[in-house]
Amino acid sequence: MSGKLRKIPNHVTEFGCTGAMATTGKCLVSAGYDLDRGNGYLNVRSLPSEDYLATVDDENTGCITCLSCTETTSDKVTLHRMCSGGLELKVWDQLPRSKVKKRTRPETDDVYVSAKHVRRYGLPDISDTESSEEDEDQPEGDDSDDEDDVSNTGSTSRSWCAIS
Repeated sequence: MSGKLRKIPNHVTEFGCTGAMATTGKCLVSAGYDLDRGNGYLNVRSLPSEDYLATVDDENTGCITCLSCTETTSDKVTLHRMCSGGLELKVWDQLPRSKVKKRTRPETDDVYVSAKHVRRYGLPDISDTESSEEDEDQPEGDDSDDEDDVSNTGSTSRSWCAIS
């Protein structure tokens, strides 16, 4: 068998690892892990050109060991959903362009925006499907742990990932 072999950069530092990758029709998504910071992230590239599109990083994700990508349709617009697994299971949903603030919207028509514009990913509706004895011990109305889960400023959510 013969063919071409290319190394595609997946890390911003010299040391890192790629734990998983997946493709959709037009995107290659690779999971990276920054050994210096201890954070996992997703790099998105276009296919077949392999051009870099974005890094999706909430700076609060552990090592990603498995990854699945799919396309969803909302208002006749194709959006991407990425599910990452490892220490945590997270679902990353792309927001439609109409939901992106103009000051953070890139000038290009790329499907993804750079990491500094992570507002392109939104927090889906969260429903608590898991119960534990710990939850029963917490007094009703005590939301002390919930502050870390979602940060809201007005009606715009700053968090863009949901744990499913």
